[in-house]
Amino acid sequence: MSEVEFVKILEKSGFVRQQAEAQVKVMSDFTKNLATKDDLECFATKDDLKAALKDYATKSDLKYEIQLVNNRIEAIANTIIVKLGSLMVALFVITGTVATIVGLWLAKI
Repeated sequence: MSEVEFVKILEKSGFVRQQAEAQVKVMSDFTKNLATKDDLECFATKDDLKAALKDYATKSDLKYEIQLVNNRIEAIANTIIVKLGSLMVALFVITGTVATIVGLWLAKI
C-alpha cells in the first residue's frame, strides 16, 4: 500500500489531512527499518542450526574420548614401568654375572 493510499484511508476514517500525513510519516519511519520475510530468509533457523551441529561432538562425547586417551596413556605408562623394572633386574643380573666371572678370572691369575 502506498503512503497516499494510507493517507486517504485515514482521512475516510475521520483523520484530518495533517493528522493522516503525520501518522503515515511516523508509520513509514517506523517500518522502514523492520525486517521483511525476504530479509529473514538468509538467516538460519533453529532447525538449520541443529542439523548443522549434529555431526559435531558434544561435551560429554569429548569427556568420554579424553577419558579413553587418559586410560590408554596410563596403560602405556604402566607397560613402560614394567619393562624398565625388568630391564633393571636384567642389568643387575648381568652386572652380578660379570662381577662373578671377573672375580673367578682374577682368582685364576
